[in-house]
Amino acid sequence: MTLTHGSLFSGVGGFDMGADNAGMISKWQCELASKPRSVLKKHWSNLKQYIDVNDVKGDEIEAVDVISFGSPCQDLSIAGKRKGLEGDRSGLFHQAIRIAKEMQDATEGQYPRFLIWENVRGALSSNEGKDFEKVIEEMGKLGAVDISWRILNAANFGPPQRRLRIFVIADLRGNCAREVLSQSPRLLWHPPKSTKKRKGTTRKTKASSRETDTYRFQSFGEYEDTDRASTLRARDTKDDTDLIVDETIYFKPHLQDGARVQDTVMGSLTANMGTGGNNTPMVMQPETTIYSIDSAGGNSMKSKNPNSGVNVVDIANTLTTMIPDPSDYRGGNAIVTEDTTFAITEREGKPGGGKGLLMTEELSPTLRTGGTQSIAKPTQTTYNVRRLTPKECERLMGWPDDHTKYDSEGNELSDSARYKMCGNGISTPVAQWICENLIKAVENEQQAT
Repeated sequence: MTLTHGSLFSGVGGFDMGADNAGMISKWQCELASKPRSVLKKHWSNLKQYIDVNDVKGDEIEAVDVISFGSPCQDLSIAGKRKGLEGDRSGLFHQAIRIAKEMQDATEGQYPRFLIWENVRGALSSNEGKDFEKVIEEMGKLGAVDISWRILNAANFGPPQRRLRIFVIADLRGNCAREVLSQSPRLLWHPPKSTKKRKGTTRKTKASSRETDTYRFQSFGEYEDTDRASTLRARDTKDDTDLIVDETIYFKPHLQDGARVQDTVMGSLTANMGTGGNNTPMVMQPETTIYSIDSAGGNSMKSKNPNSGVNVVDIANTLTTMIPDPSDYRGGNAIVTEDTTFAITEREGKPGGGKGLLMTEELSPTLRTGGTQSIAKPTQTTYNVRRLTPKECERLMGWPDDHTKYDSEGNELSDSARYKMCGNGISTPVAQWICENLIKAVENEQQAT
């Protein structure tokens, strides 16, 4: 079953990516902010784009099966002044309802079939619950007889971000809504079965130590619970591909406490990240050590000095497109973190078949009467505390790497702009789960008839 989709308040397409991944066909988008709209144009250059929702006419745009809209939440959030649906920004919800009504009238009730509204969970309590009552009432006026809602946490669908959002689905011609949200979350990232015992009870960073939890990054939005982290590589940190590494702890800035420990799941990203005031979430990771390994044929490797040939450096040796081979003139690199130990053995065979340096992790090769062997091991464990990068924030939203990095003209956007886009966005794995369930519900309905 192929459903068509259009989005209002599109942001940078968090929901659109989920709809596309699920198999829906997106037809149009609407976004007022120029930078997010330019990101949309870069990734969906073939779609019709509208700017101001106030100017969109439901009887003039292409009719679609599904309209999704995450109308501005500032007036509904518990962090705001809570003017509710009468506020200038959150009141734009009524414009989405108007567009749906105009499309209904123009298509004799055939389109749209579904409305999907996303917002902060504070929408449930705004104005003592009267605002949410109004949301349900307005959808009911469009003819919806099946309206379901549920608070979903992004951390249960893949990315380790505690992002709770309410989703409301209204079926304007049937009874599929309840089937969509009643399903169990489709986990892409599996947390450990039990929390490992921590040493110490204090939560102060300097005084606490803890055993390691490792989650290997598989692809955007997917992580594997494993005892071994992905391979660390020496390169510019702007091009990192591994988000989850050994012993990662997240911190979230807080006005009263300075920084609150979030543990291994990040708190909800917000739109004011990167706008000053140290409000960008932080992460603590073990410091890595880079060892430069000299060429096997060099004088340093022939020296009887046990410390010769392997040196701690700040900058790694040049990486080439060739398979790393310490026996050539360039030497090699080893990236070591925390308690990882490497054994380095000089082999005496032929090049490509047992000659040169052999590096093994943790286990030392068999000791022999000839040849030399060394080990590389950090002398102490230190930690770096830094801000999350925009790329890491994209991964926490389940978006592809660098999704917000460039506009439609190829210009690189500022970090502050990218942080804001992430904070305002919709978690793509959650949207994909909803859309997959929606498609399945419609297929079940058709089979039943």
